[in-house]
Amino acid sequence: KAMHKAESLAEIQFMLVEATKAYTIASAQLQQTIDLEQKIIDDTTRSYEERTEALDKQSKALEAKAKLDLQQAQLQENALRQEIAITANFEERKAKEQELSEAIAERIDKETQVALVALDNAQKRREIDLEEEERKKSINQMLQDLSTENIENERERIKKEMELAQERALQELDLLKATEEQKQALKEQYAI
Repeated sequence: KAMHKAESLAEIQFMLVEATKAYTIASAQLQQTIDLEQKIIDDTTRSYEERTEALDKQSKALEAKAKLDLQQAQLQENALRQEIAITANFEERKAKEQELSEAIAERIDKETQVALVALDNAQKRREIDLEEEERKKSINQMLQDLSTENIENERERIKKEMELAQERALQELDLLKATEEQKQALKEQYAI
């Protein structure tokens, strides 16, 4: 019976070591993606599309990493439960139960991290969307200002042309020896 317990413990520890190796590599790869995409998200010189695409990629990587972290915590917790089940020594069992309590607390923390990742990503999305909305508003305001300026410039140009035409017409009336009443009638025509 003792031999079977020792084999079970060795098997549990071997599986945990193998899972931890795979976890460490996968976690590092996901963290690399998270970090690289964060640089793109934070780069306000990038387009809205590039930043939202980076956020989507980062969100997927963050979710995958959070789930991976949670799975690893659950695996450690399960391994400790199995070790407790085959441990006969009271002191060793008490130490393992303490480790299990810590593992449970770590798993709860990982579950919290999964929820926080979703909230953080939603906030980032709102911030990027808000920045894009502000950018579009600025462009629209600039276009509206230019349109208003163009209208005012056109009005000013037409007004000057009318003044010039009136001046030429008055000069022509002077050459034709028109009366003051005729000149006044011309001025009234241009005043309309």
